[in-house]
Amino acid sequence: MRSIRRAVGVLALMLCVGATPIEAPKQLDREITGKDGSKMLLIPAGDFMMGSTEGRADEEPVHQVSLDAFYLDKYEVTNKLFQKFVRETGYETTAETEGRAAGVTSNGEWVVISGANWRKPEGRETVFESNREEHPVVSVSWYDADAYCRWADRRLPTEAEFEYANRAGTRSIYWWGDGNPGSQRVANIADEAAKRQFPGLPIMAGYDDGYGRTAPVGLFDPNPWGLHDMIGNVWEWTADWYDEDYYRNSPERNPIGPFSGKYKVLRGGSWHNGPLGVRSAYRRYSQPTYRYDHYGCRCAKTP
Repeated sequence: MRSIRRAVGVLALMLCVGATPIEAPKQLDREITGKDGSKMLLIPAGDFMMGSTEGRADEEPVHQVSLDAFYLDKYEVTNKLFQKFVRETGYETTAETEGRAAGVTSNGEWVVISGANWRKPEGRETVFESNREEHPVVSVSWYDADAYCRWADRRLPTEAEFEYANRAGTRSIYWWGDGNPGSQRVANIADEAAKRQFPGLPIMAGYDDGYGRTAPVGLFDPNPWGLHDMIGNVWEWTADWYDEDYYRNSPERNPIGPFSGKYKVLRGGSWHNGPLGVRSAYRRYSQPTYRYDHYGCRCAKTP
């Protein structure tokens, strides 16, 4: 009885002095619009098993990861959006500063192309303005991708965030299943269309998405969480440094990768990659200054 009176007295005192009541957790919007006009979707907090036992050694061990909620761009960053960033800031990309970027020839060989950059990904004679505004920006380095996301008041997603959002609650090799998507329009990857342009590519046989290089963003079906092109179209830079053994000692909650390194991680695969490279668990790494005509990005945001 004495404890009840004490509790009532404390409550009355709080009311008298105007104590601030505890607020209910903020309800997050399912979709928001970024500073650059891009659509972002809420990725719910949750746990998932990261990695794979069916791929390369750096995908092991498979381990549980717990992530807080975050927002992720619904689409890859487009030429149109990147152009807006450049016009407002005067930013020059790594490729523009150094005068070259890497691209693939018709026989499938990677070469350094003088004069290639995000405006002219296939060299001086090509431009995107006429018909590529809604294609993903390419030939951007990690530094370019990071600069764009910072300008847009966002950030690059972590490697764990990307795989979690890519899988969208699935445990299969790809978010659509374990094999050929058949008649589904799910991703722009190396397939029959790419083989017609690059005969030597390993491809997803029997699948034809109609594009030998990049496709407009959002053209293909979204994954179960509404995100487009999480597999294929372009490799996407993440925030993390690469370490082939990182999975052996990474923290379970909100891992952010090693504190330093030589390479940055890219995820998702591209129009140039067949069945192996577009798996949800596949980890590509590249020096942060590198820029290829199948490297792009999308941004994340902490609520």
